This record gives sequence, C-alpha cells and structure tokens, in this order.
Amino acid sequence: MSILRVCEQHLLHFWNLRIGEDSKSFMCARGCPSPHPQTVEWAHTHGDTFAALGHILGDDGRIEPCVSNVLSNMWKSFYGNFGKKMRTAPLNVKLAQLKRCVLPIASYRMSRWPYQVHTTKRIDRTQTKMVRILIGTRVQAGEEPEDFLLRRNRLASVTARRHGNWSRIWAKQVTDWNNHLHRDRNKHSWAAKTLHYHDAAWLQDQRRIHASGEHSSLLAGRTCTRAFPGIVHKRWHDGVDVASLM
Repeated sequence: MSILRVCEQHLLHFWNLRIGEDSKSFMCARGCPSPHPQTVEWAHTHGDTFAALGHILGDDGRIEPCVSNVLSNMWKSFYGNFGKKMRTAPLNVKLAQLKRCVLPIASYRMSRWPYQVHTTKRIDRTQTKMVRILIGTRVQAGEEPEDFLLRRNRLASVTARRHGNWSRIWAKQVTDWNNHLHRDRNKHSWAAKTLHYHDAAWLQDQRRIHASGEHSSLLAGRTCTRAFPGIVHKRWHDGVDVASLM
C-alpha cells in the first residue's frame, strides 16, 4: 500500500497528475497472502486479472484472459468492418482489409505472450473462420453437405496459409522481441532485467539442488518453487524455444 501511495504522490508532485478513482486497481500473485484491508479500500477494483496498456495479466502467469479478450475484440472489428459494401469486393481486397483492421488487435500484444501450441490453434482457427466467411463458398448442385463442408474448410485453410497464418506472425514477433532484449544496448532495460530473473538457468539450479535418486534430471524434476498447486503455464524461454522452430 505504501508503494501505491508513493507513486500517487510522485505523480501529483512532479507531474500534477492524479490517479483516477476508476484507475486504482491491483492484482496479487496467486499464492501470496491476502491484501491488506487498507489496500482493498484504496482500490477501485482488484482480482485475479489486471488490465495494463491494453494487456490483461493473469495472477498465475496465464495468457488465456488476454487471448480471449483479443479474439473477442477481433470478431467485433471483423463484423464492424465487413458490411454490405464489402460483400461484393474482390477477395484480395477483403483479405487486405482483414490484415489492416483485425490482425493489429492481436499483433500489438503477441510479442508479450509466451508462444504455445494450444493458443496457436485458437488463433489460426479464428483466422480460418474469418477467411471462410469472406470467401463465401456456396453449395454446388448435387453436392453432399459433408463434401461441401470439407471443400469450404479446405479452401479457407489453404487461403489463410497462402497469405500467412497468424500463428507464424506470432512466432516471428516472439523471436524478434527476444533477440531485441538480448542485445547489449538493451540489457539495462527493465524488460531485459525481468527476463533474466529466475530464468531457465535458475530453474536448472533448483532442480540440481533438490535432485534425488539416480533418475533425476536438470531438465525435469522438482524445483520446490511452487506457491500453489495447479497447471504450470508456459514460461517465456520455453515459448521462445518452440517459436524458433516454426
């Protein structure tokens, strides 16, 4: 609470800015003690997610809330930009509009998300559905419903892949951002310092310290660092390893 007060006073003293009441929010990492009652009273909202600069952070490191919010906004943009006037437009014009008006909603945030296969399927599936709507494939005379669905989905998938799957754009952004943070001129930035806090090397040391038995490994095993039970979400360095193979 004292840190929040100091930030508030600093903004007021040096910048003559005030934190709006609806902007006072915080999030405690899962597994931490409950917040002090004074902190809860100070805040307008608090919970297991935190909105910051267009991103939604999860208290356990998950990106699912942010991804779900992004996909929802992408669909809103899709239906808001493809009205009656766009129905008769050529397909290449529609795809250019899709890249210009819908994709930036995700690409703005992709470089922060640790790359993971499960989420790539959601993103590519969304792209394929949008492309399928833009193509507007019609049933041919005498065509069976099953054959029509297969042909329509295959055409949408091929078109999306030919113009670049969004998951590959995500992989490129992750690797580019990771390379950017590892340059010497950027090593003193907050992002680079945070990236090296409790990184892969540190986790290997924890496994070495807590290793037991002849089958112990530095790549798998207990680290004794968990604050709560549950799913271990993808860490940044693991996501970079997967993205670099794409």
